[in-house]
Amino acid sequence: LTTLDKGALDVSIPHRLAPGYRRVLKTIPGCPQGSRNWYKKVDADICAQGFKPLTGDPCLYLHTAHDILLTVHVDDGYMAYDKALTPVVTKILSNFRKEYELHDLGEVSDFLGMQITRSRPERKMILSQSRFISALLSKAGMADCATVDTPVALGAKFTKQDCPAVNERWWT
Repeated sequence: LTTLDKGALDVSIPHRLAPGYRRVLKTIPGCPQGSRNWYKKVDADICAQGFKPLTGDPCLYLHTAHDILLTVHVDDGYMAYDKALTPVVTKILSNFRKEYELHDLGEVSDFLGMQITRSRPERKMILSQSRFISALLSKAGMADCATVDTPVALGAKFTKQDCPAVNERWWT
């Protein structure tokens, strides 16, 4: 069973029960409502801790009182916050641990198929999907194909006039 079986079943699924069996009150792995119920429960619990989902991405949450970002994808999550907020984050995580089994994996190095490399002195964070791209090329039988450089002259500079017009409605 996965963590998706923790949501309550909020619909009645027509079925005939065999003698001695009872109605299911929790979601069943593979049941279409499982993912939806899991998200509804997690979302409610996250919002109860003072987070608010962003309009553009409902899986990315911002704490209403502190600069804490929380992103959740199924049963993986990542929090980004200033070191000074560690006591606040510890309390939030303590509250989550009352309901969920959490594992602190330390500083993130891989999330949702992206490799994350940090250089704190340079204040840089580098995201890479090289493993995903390599796997995709292997799957397509193109792992040994020759690469080519991006067809742009070295040192080329671009200005706003070089960019095509964009309809601003697309971004709001």
